[in-house]
Amino acid sequence: MEHAAALVVVAAIQALPRLAKTIRKVWKEFQRIQQPTEKTDNHVKMNIRRKAMEHYGRQLNFDRKYNIVFAGVAGVGKSSLINALRGLVDDDPDAAPVDTNQKSQWATPYEVQENVVLWDMPGAGTKHHPSDTYFTSNFLAAFDFMVIVTDNRLRQEDIGLAKQAKQYDVPFAIVRTKSDQDIMSRLRRKGIVNNLGVSHLDSESLTVQYHVTARELTQDVRRNMLEQLSLFNLHDRAVLVVSSWVVRNSGEMTEKIADKFDAFDENHLMNLVETFLMMARSHVV
Repeated sequence: MEHAAALVVVAAIQALPRLAKTIRKVWKEFQRIQQPTEKTDNHVKMNIRRKAMEHYGRQLNFDRKYNIVFAGVAGVGKSSLINALRGLVDDDPDAAPVDTNQKSQWATPYEVQENVVLWDMPGAGTKHHPSDTYFTSNFLAAFDFMVIVTDNRLRQEDIGLAKQAKQYDVPFAIVRTKSDQDIMSRLRRKGIVNNLGVSHLDSESLTVQYHVTARELTQDVRRNMLEQLSLFNLHDRAVLVVSSWVVRNSGEMTEKIADKFDAFDENHLMNLVETFLMMARSHVV
């Protein structure tokens, strides 16, 4: 059950039509992400979970649920990513609110399968959730898996969360969002599209340029973030580069169209998610 919980790895979580290609490939990726950590005493872990259940109430259930927490500073796209993983647009009535003026100062759970719950945490570094107490006051050490969401740069708050997750033996991955916005910026700088997003290229040529630029962005982001993480001995952790738009629409894309977007990590993310769901259903009674 511990291994199945750790596979939650990248967040998510709605059963999508494409099955994982091979369990072996997923297990290899799991081993890369779930490196040995500084083991937390089991008594300490159970005590944290007890306090977390007192804090969050009945919505937090460790006996029959896998609980994945999405954490990070305010405005990086945590709620949008959760909506995308649920197959919802941000203005859907059932979507997690993305407007900071409408968002709750409390964590909000979204059950996406019978035994999988995504927790949308308030943003760190705010008046109600200062960065220095964010991890402990929200009992993040209690969760099965943590997704640290960031956008165009890795902040000290992100590194702090990663260090504390490692200290408390919480499996985690760093997910970099809003990649589609950065690709459009790069395409504008290359002169491929204008400020309105209109290109002089035909559709096929533009798709090729999008694909090339996406690969460049993914490589640059992963290299830069891993360099930063290596300073804190965290370079063995997964860094995933995603676009919420691609995540949300991947289930509807034809294979031909989906192949054009494989420069991002969505396909691999979804394969991991599907396999985790199959394993989770077989472990939770």
